[in-house]
Amino acid sequence: MVYVDDDTICAIASAPGIAARGIIRLSGPESLSSLAAICRPFEIPSQSCVVSIEIALEGNRSIQADAYIWPSTRSYTKQPSVEIHMNGSRPLLDDVLGRLCEHNARIAQSGEFTMRAFLAGRIDLPQAEAVLGVIDADNDKQLKNALSQLAGGLSSTLNVLRDELIHLLAHLEAGLDFVEEDIEFISSDELQNRLNGIARQLSETLGQMQSRTTQTEAYQIVLTGLPNAGKSSLMNAIAGDDIAIVSEEAGTTRDYIKKAVNIAGFPCELVDTAGVESIPADGTPSVVRNSAQLHTAKQTSGAHLILACRDLSSMDSGLSALDVSDTPCIPSISVGTKSDLVTTPSETIVGIDVITSSVSGEGNEALLALVAERLEEYSHQGEFLFSTSSRCRDCLAQAVESIEQALSVAQNNLGEELVAADLRLALDQLGQIIGVVYTDDILDQIFGQFCIGK
Repeated sequence: MVYVDDDTICAIASAPGIAARGIIRLSGPESLSSLAAICRPFEIPSQSCVVSIEIALEGNRSIQADAYIWPSTRSYTKQPSVEIHMNGSRPLLDDVLGRLCEHNARIAQSGEFTMRAFLAGRIDLPQAEAVLGVIDADNDKQLKNALSQLAGGLSSTLNVLRDELIHLLAHLEAGLDFVEEDIEFISSDELQNRLNGIARQLSETLGQMQSRTTQTEAYQIVLTGLPNAGKSSLMNAIAGDDIAIVSEEAGTTRDYIKKAVNIAGFPCELVDTAGVESIPADGTPSVVRNSAQLHTAKQTSGAHLILACRDLSSMDSGLSALDVSDTPCIPSISVGTKSDLVTTPSETIVGIDVITSSVSGEGNEALLALVAERLEEYSHQGEFLFSTSSRCRDCLAQAVESIEQALSVAQNNLGEELVAADLRLALDQLGQIIGVVYTDDILDQIFGQFCIGK
């Protein structure tokens, strides 16, 4: 894909489909003259403003529209730019677009407007990827995280660390330039301490990126517990639908069941699993039972949150959340079920986070609030890294590797020139993330994902 930033480009910027209003966007040196060529005479402004225009169409027809005009470098692309807001009829939008192309404009390529904003220094590459994250967001949480990155959450962190690396490299290269003068610009201990600190911060950032790679997908909430602990009834209550079979007979659920739900703006996937069972006394579990337990273990191990269900009417099911799930590293909520069958006051029941009844509805709202609270805590871990692509993660992993190599070289006194070489590699990788260093292939990979008009 070839981008030429001195052309004037135009495209329909509004979403396809039926709408009352539509938008056509222009950017480039001939934007204002292209607009003037298709309109009834009007005074071209010298500063940013909104003007009412009348666009002349074929057959002595015309259409009223509003033009948002940026004649200077204060636009998104830092080029003279125009947005035409008009009737949303697709044939009319296509007609106006065709007329603009007859007067010094061409159809924009995918992502070319955002590409020009990047090349002009208006945004960096993580922010450009966040623009796509905003466009593709399916819910409030994804939108919030993409907007955080668009505001520079990732870039500001990496820029600080990159500046520190540049400072270290300057000290090393000054020492190499004056090696015969026996001048120490930075001590070995200070160099190692600072490299260790940078490596630690970048590793933490990388870990946050890797933990967020599935955040365009739903949070997996797995219901676990002993057989007949009320898991299926609880799932139906949360989902508001009879998804799972409910029976007083234990072991009704043999395969896991999934249901997509939205909890306080979080896209979630509820997973009802087979009850956790121990091996029978004869030590020969059935093939079906064994398969069900393996499926339960697999779903639980991949969960973002576990709802460990305990039947309050059967006190011999008194296993805690961590006993049942056996996954202490995964956040969990201990849920007491079937409270309608219990006469014991709820405040006397220990080891339970929330008391519920799928029959009366008791505790369901409290449970959903607690789930939302846990997911909110989870989402704050590396929140600003939401929209980062595999490109960023790969570059950051290589940067961490180069810095760790530099630290090893420094610790073993193998030569400051080798340390400097590794730091240059790390700077190059960080530069590719924030866009200080880029190639045409990188730009194609990023901006080719955009729709035309963005």
